[in-house]
Amino acid sequence: MYHIFHINYASKNYIFRTNTIDFLPLYFDIEPYLLYHRTDYILTIKPGRRLYMIASVKGKLEGVTADSVIIDVNGLGVEVIVPSSVINRLPRPYEDVKLHTYMQVREDAMQLYGFFEKEDLDFFKLLITVNGIGPKAAIAILSSMSTDVLTFAILSEDIKTIEKAQGIGAKTAKKLVLELKDKVGVINEKTLTRSTDSELVSVSGAGSKVKEEAYQVLEALGYSRTEAMKSVSAVEMTEEMTAEELVKLALKNLM
Repeated sequence: MYHIFHINYASKNYIFRTNTIDFLPLYFDIEPYLLYHRTDYILTIKPGRRLYMIASVKGKLEGVTADSVIIDVNGLGVEVIVPSSVINRLPRPYEDVKLHTYMQVREDAMQLYGFFEKEDLDFFKLLITVNGIGPKAAIAILSSMSTDVLTFAILSEDIKTIEKAQGIGAKTAKKLVLELKDKVGVINEKTLTRSTDSELVSVSGAGSKVKEEAYQVLEALGYSRTEAMKSVSAVEMTEEMTAEELVKLALKNLM
């Protein structure tokens, strides 16, 4: 049996439901409220208490939907919206699982979004700073590609790759690239450190001309700019390497 609760917090009203209420008296004063033949409860935060954002959720995997998971945390079923990359890596039912989470607080709901890796959560937070991209769109983007692929797509201004995400058009993709191109290197540090230096995000400095020529050849062969950058960055370059040699080695990474 679920109980419906109303919370007034920071001058806004929030509604949630739960079948576990044992923890509520620690934080709230509870007052029954009869509404349309249903008894709801109004919660008032006790003096000295405050609401904290939920940074992570750990418990038993109780259920899975197309875009969310339900985690049993000491008897409290917590629903967390997740990208497909999380769905594909879930443990068996009733096994332990931990997700790093972002808590969205709206006037009509409180929703959790979760990721296995802290870096993926950081990238999610970065995405939702872009005007026009909310949590739902950010989840769609991260469901269609990994953060590594997205990083390369942003750095190479590969709009077509970003457009593959459901609900993301060319206008939004361009805005995402414009606003995040100078920021993704800080967030997705794992991708950047795979290169011997930061040249995978730049075509300046030693060897940059050779790399740019290799990018152009690979694009002419039908590969996207993102694929070209990833394959080239995986090659250990030498000062004597020509564009032709670089392309041959990069092609091996694409096979």
